Amino acid sequence: MAKKKEEKMEEEVQEEEVEEGKAEDKKSNEIVQEFRRLGDNLKETIEAAWESDQRKKLSTDIQEGLRQLSESIEKAATDIGEKPQVQKLREDVDDLATRVRSGEVGEKARTGLKSALDKINVELEKTSASLRGVKEEGEAEESAEEAQSEE
Repeated sequence: MAKKKEEKMEEEVQEEEVEEGKAEDKKSNEIVQEFRRLGDNLKETIEAAWESDQRKKLSTDIQEGLRQLSESIEKAATDIGEKPQVQKLREDVDDLATRVRSGEVGEKARTGLKSALDKINVELEKTSASLRGVKEEGEAEESAEEAQSEE
């Protein structure tokens, strides 16, 4: 008889768990539905905004503004290109390009770089030798002190 009571209690617990699971599923479905509704509302709002007269007017205004900006930039570029200073700059750039292609600039750069590296190496060698000399002097003094203390 105790066994039957135990089995009955287990069945009741299982039924309660099933009911609780159904309640959780229902809550979960409600959340999913709310997200779906939110998505639909966002879609409708975006579509309405896109189709609005205000957006179309703004788009037209932006396009016109960009067209006018483009015209202004082209005019400024043309005006600047006609100035003697700009023409001189173009000639200088063309001259530099010619010298680079001929190797003249590259050779000067190589010569300058070699000279700078040589100077750096000479100074590093002097510094290294100086540091080695200080270290050797320090070691010699330590050896002399050790010899005196042993006596």
